[in-house]
Amino acid sequence: MMKYLIATVTVTLSGCVSIRDDGDHIFSRAYAVQRTRPVVAIDAAAARYVETTGFWEMSEHRRYSQGDLDSDDLVDATMVTTYEQGQTFKRVMFVSLGSHPTHISTIELGGKGEQMASTAKIQDGLMQGEGMRYAPTDGMCCPSLPFTDSYAVRDGIVK
Repeated sequence: MMKYLIATVTVTLSGCVSIRDDGDHIFSRAYAVQRTRPVVAIDAAAARYVETTGFWEMSEHRRYSQGDLDSDDLVDATMVTTYEQGQTFKRVMFVSLGSHPTHISTIELGGKGEQMASTAKIQDGLMQGEGMRYAPTDGMCCPSLPFTDSYAVRDGIVK
C-alpha cells in the first residue's frame, strides 16, 4: 500500500507591491486586507440570513465578484448564493462596499418558478445579475430565457 504525503508551502515575497489600474503602487498586505473585508462581511451576512429566515444555504452555488461599484477606488464585493427550504429555493445577492464593509445590502434575485440568477459580476460601476427566466411552457426545473438585471449604488444604497 502506497502512502501519499501532501505538503503545502507558503512563500512570502519581501517588498512585493501591487499596481492598481491607475498606476498607483500599494503595498500588497494593505491591499489584500482591504479586498478581503467586504468578502468576510458577506460571509457573515450569509450565515445570519440562515438564522433569520430558516432557509439553508447551498454554498456550492456561491459566486463572488469584486470591483469598484461606487467610484471610491476601494474594492467592493458581491456574492450570489442559493437558499433552500423544502421544495423551494431562492437566489440572493449580497453586496458589501469597501468603504463600509460591514453594511451589507441584500437583493433577492428570484427563485423556483420565477427566475434563476446564477452569477453576479461588477462591470462599469454596475452589478449585473445574470441567469435564466421561465417561459410559460418551461418546467420548474428548466428556465430557458436568458436575462441580465443591473443594479447600481447611489448614496451608499443598492438600487
